Amino acid sequence: MFTFSWQPLDRDAPTGQARWRLTVTATDGQYTASTDVLVNLKDVNDNAPVFPRDVIDAHVLENSMSGTTVAVVTAHDADDPHEGDNARLSYSLLKNVIDERSRLPMFTVDRQTGALRTAVCCLDREHTSSYGLVLAATDGGGLQGTCTVTVNIDDVNDVPPSFVRSHVDVVVPEHRQPSFQRSSSHGASSSNGASPSPDVSSSDGVPLSIEVTLPKEALSSSAVLSSNREFPSRGLPSSKSRSNVSENFISTLVVTDPDTSNVFAYRVMPGSGHGWQLVEVAASTGGADLFSRVPLDFENPQHRAGLNFRVQVTDQVRRHV
Repeated sequence: MFTFSWQPLDRDAPTGQARWRLTVTATDGQYTASTDVLVNLKDVNDNAPVFPRDVIDAHVLENSMSGTTVAVVTAHDADDPHEGDNARLSYSLLKNVIDERSRLPMFTVDRQTGALRTAVCCLDREHTSSYGLVLAATDGGGLQGTCTVTVNIDDVNDVPPSFVRSHVDVVVPEHRQPSFQRSSSHGASSSNGASPSPDVSSSDGVPLSIEVTLPKEALSSSAVLSSNREFPSRGLPSSKSRSNVSENFISTLVVTDPDTSNVFAYRVMPGSGHGWQLVEVAASTGGADLFSRVPLDFENPQHRAGLNFRVQVTDQVRRHV
């Protein structure tokens, strides 16, 4: 007895069938007999490995140690896992990233499990926020499937706030009114790259120096802001931009931080220098505003002698665990 199929048979999922049950009947014209025939299809390695998606996103914290697992990415092979090495997969990186310092590959993959790990320490999000890798899975017959793995470097609060310039001059006319027009002044650029230009006044008058620091347990930066008391007879330079400000307003400090999310707290440090008690600081949109508690008087010897104090800026964002 011979059995034939009218078309090629496929054993592999999702449309194939690995086992067929047939009923064969024989007759001599008067009597009949039947029997069941079980047909098992022998696998042929005709399926390449397939990853769940063409592009896979993975995440790892910056500053992670070498050997940190980024993700476990596995492929599926529809061939029979019990038929030789038809469905036995091995993983490799067809495209890796080379570290600029060590000139070594930055990632490795476990050939058997598909576990993707860092190979260097330590990834810096502020330098590069993501990397593109090409991962391959190869079966025992050499058939191969690939996918792109995008490794996103998640932020850790490891960069202190910074100012664009370490010294900024502003003009503070004495006895000004609440609607006084003053020049805009910023101490640092915003995190999106915009860099407001600080105004620079003449050196005449009373210097007001502000050194911005942070406590030991916080990330810190510092800058000096000098505010010069203007003689009543002098007008502001016509080249400066102008805007309405509150009474006794001195200037605005703007702090930038490359970390992705930050909340800053500001305060004038008690006893930090001459005249510290004459100044207060209040958080505002995009920075902090400095105010004098009393109108500054050029004829007042204590005011004219200059004010020196520290402003503390604290980065309150918690570190990633």
